[in-house]
Amino acid sequence: MCKTRPVGVNVRQLKATEWSVWRDLRLRAVRDSPDAFRATLDEELARQDSDWADIIRATVEHPRGTLLVAQDQNEPIGILFGRIDAMETYAEVGAMWVDPTARSAGAGGALLDTAIRWAGDYGVSRLELWVTDGNTAAEALYSSRGLSRTGATEFLREGSTRTITKWACDVDERL
Repeated sequence: MCKTRPVGVNVRQLKATEWSVWRDLRLRAVRDSPDAFRATLDEELARQDSDWADIIRATVEHPRGTLLVAQDQNEPIGILFGRIDAMETYAEVGAMWVDPTARSAGAGGALLDTAIRWAGDYGVSRLELWVTDGNTAAEALYSSRGLSRTGATEFLREGSTRTITKWACDVDERL
């Protein structure tokens, strides 16, 4: 069962007009942790500002999607993407990243807790995510929230030897 814990970091849903906040954090994330994301830095840098704005607007305005941003005293320090599958049975989260200067201060947990509550409020019964094998910090966070390995694995991206593993937990709508 998914678990949540209170922390002092503020997490909120990103607004469509704040596409540059997501873009800036996403580029920092892929630079900082290139093996944590399917997209490469070159792919992300190739996007035009209008592409970023369109992607963010489409996600934020979609009834089954969310983009979350963690803040410390109004300074954006982390991101997470969430979507509900088309059959509305599970939530998938991804693109999660926290600035290295804010790690171990609860921002990752706050993002994940918010996503778990969002999934529960939506009424889905399962939360899923993928994590790069060997990312022990992420694995510890996910485990602390009740997620566990499903056994499903695949390569991070075409041509990569890095593998990712699916983690999941049951969602309690009463969170």
